[in-house]
Amino acid sequence: MKIPLPERLLAGQPPEDFVREAQIAACLEHPGIVRVYETQSIGMIRYIASAYCDGPTLAEWLEQQSQPLGAKQAAQFQVDVAEAVHHAHTRGVLHLDLKPENILLDLRDTGDMPRPMVTDFGLAGRCKDTSQAGPQRIAGTLAFMPPEQRAGDVTRIGTSADVYAMGAILVEMMGQHASLFNKQSDKGTTLASARIRSQAIPTDLKSICQKCLQNDPLQRYDPAKELAADLRSFIRGDCVTARSVSWPERIAREAGRRPVISALSAVLALTVMSSLVAITFLWREAE
Repeated sequence: MKIPLPERLLAGQPPEDFVREAQIAACLEHPGIVRVYETQSIGMIRYIASAYCDGPTLAEWLEQQSQPLGAKQAAQFQVDVAEAVHHAHTRGVLHLDLKPENILLDLRDTGDMPRPMVTDFGLAGRCKDTSQAGPQRIAGTLAFMPPEQRAGDVTRIGTSADVYAMGAILVEMMGQHASLFNKQSDKGTTLASARIRSQAIPTDLKSICQKCLQNDPLQRYDPAKELAADLRSFIRGDCVTARSVSWPERIAREAGRRPVISALSAVLALTVMSSLVAITFLWREAE
C-alpha cells in the first residue's frame, strides 16, 4: 500500500498527481514491473494498492553485500531491468526516476540473484511514440539523471533518458558510486567516462556503460532492448555493438567459446598447410 508522504500533503500536492501515477502504472503488465491494482480514498487519504514484493530495494540489498557484484551478475540483473523498461516504453511510458531505491527485489525462487521489479512511476511521463517524449514535470534524482533532464530540456527528453539511468545503476552495482562521479565540466557536460574507474570491469561492459552515459541522447542505446541485447552478448562472450572489435580478437573470442571446435579447426588448417607444402616440395623434386 502506498500513501502520499505527509510533507507532500502539507505542501499542497494535488491528488491528481497520485491518481496519475496509478493510472500510468496500471497499464503496464510485465513480470519485471510491480503491478498496480487500484487507487482509492479513505476520507482525506488516497492510496495505491500494488502487488506485494517480499524483498528489499536494490539500494538496501547492495548495502548488505560484502563486495560489489561481479560483471556478469550485474549484467544479467540489468538485462531484466532493461526489458521491463522497454515494455514501459512500448506502452508510451517513461519512468524518469530509475534508481536503486525504485527497484524492488523478488526473493522467491530466484537462486543466488534476486529478480528486479521496477516500481514508483510517480515522475513518469507519457509519449506519443517511443523515439521522442516529454515528461509532464521535470524532477528526478541527480545521480541518475541525464544532462537533458537536469537542464529541463523537455524537447530532448525521451526513452534514452531511462537508458542513461540504467547505465548509472549498472556502474553502481559494480562498486562505483554514481553520485561521486556525477560532476560537470566547465562546459556543463557530464563527465560520464570519469565515472567508470574500476580496472576490474571488463572492457566490453565498460563500453556498454559508457554508451549508456553519453551526454548526447542520440548516442545512447535506443530503444532499451538494444541495451538488453548488448548485455546478453557480453554475458555469452560475443562481441558487443558498443565497441568495435578487430578480426584477431574475434577469432580469439570464438576460440575461447568453442575450444574443441577451434582445436579441430586449427589441426585441420595445419594439416592442409602441411600437405600443400609437402605436395609443392614433391612436385619440384619430380620436375
